[in-house]
Amino acid sequence: MSLTGPRLPAELAAALDADAEALTGWEQSPPDVRLLYVEWIDSARSRRMRRAMAADTAAWAKGGHLQRQLQRPTAVDAAMSVAGDGCLMALLRLGL
Repeated sequence: MSLTGPRLPAELAAALDADAEALTGWEQSPPDVRLLYVEWIDSARSRRMRRAMAADTAAWAKGGHLQRQLQRPTAVDAAMSVAGDGCLMALLRLGL
């Protein structure tokens, strides 16, 4: 496999090599999306978990769903990251 971009975890490289459609889906995904998956898999502490995450990623890539699987931050997440926990109470008072 000759992919450009971030270094692939061995588990993900193996999962993508095993399925040509998954590899094609991976290569067609934007680089920033691929980087998020590489970082996600790298964050796993056990090899078993890394293999499971790599298998999920390959399945999502095969179906062309990598971008849909990403959790987008909600308005509450964004506000709390900027203003801290006090912002949550303000949002709850506003009914958001």
